[in-house]
Parts: sequence; structure tokens; C-alpha cells
Amino acid sequence: MADEPLSLIKISSARAKESKRLMEEYDRTVYWPAIRNLRAWCAENGGHKRGNWHENGLGWSWFYCSRCGDRFEITGPDGKEE
Repeated sequence: MADEPLSLIKISSARAKESKRLMEEYDRTVYWPAIRNLRAWCAENGGHKRGNWHENGLGWSWFYCSRCGDRFEITGPDGKEE
């Protein structure tokens, strides 16, 4: 009888880990600096623009900026805003 092949979960998990490893340097040197630059530009050019609203089910809610993707107007379970 042939050996059972890897499960779909193990195959997908290995792929995700390899993708993360391959993108690590790019994310550190290109992607995240570009995101920080975009968010700084957004703050300097009128601030965040309301995009999608999100509630996490644990009492926290916020808006995502439609220009830079940052979270803002964050409200906690006690109504406290960050």
C-alpha cells in the first residue's frame, strides 16, 4: 500500500511559510517603508478619509482610511477612544 500523501492543510501551510520567507526582505525594505510613507503623506494632506467601518466582535470598532488603509477613530468596549 502506498504512503498517504500530505494533507491539504500541511501542503497549504508549507506554501504559506515559504511565501512568507521569500517576501520577508521585500516587505522589510520595500513594502512597509512604502506603507509608512503613504500614511505620512495621508496625515500631511488632509488626514484620513473614512472608508470601511469594522467591528471585531469584542467591543472594539474603527474606520479604515480609504487612502492609506490605516485604522482611526478606534473605540474600545468601554467607549474609550484611542
